[in-house]
Amino acid sequence: MFYGNIVTSNKSLGDVTMENKIKLVITEEAKDITGDSINVLKSYGIETYLCKKDGEELVKKISQIQPDVVVMDLFMVNLDGLGVMRTVNGESYKKPVFIVFSSFSSDLLEKESINGGASYFMLKPYN
Repeated sequence: MFYGNIVTSNKSLGDVTMENKIKLVITEEAKDITGDSINVLKSYGIETYLCKKDGEELVKKISQIQPDVVVMDLFMVNLDGLGVMRTVNGESYKKPVFIVFSSFSSDLLEKESINGGASYFMLKPYN
């Protein structure tokens, strides 16, 4: 399904309650995410974890935290977003919903991301 700059598959987080908080991992540098942004997410019951734009570190963090949602850049050092999804999808733990973003617009990249396991593909910059 295409929604403007967002491409989505049909994955769901299921029922989320205050007792069942969403765990979110974002591959953004701390300087790019303000304390206000973290506080807004927290007010909605979302536990937010930041990770460097390093695919290998992201795979480790996913295995440790087992987040519900991963928001990641398609292009990262050591392992790209497609490699992260391939690696995580081959593991036995719970699979997160992947949201992939890129500053490069390409129909092929969008299709590869969705076919690789992403639920959403977004173009940067975003607000």
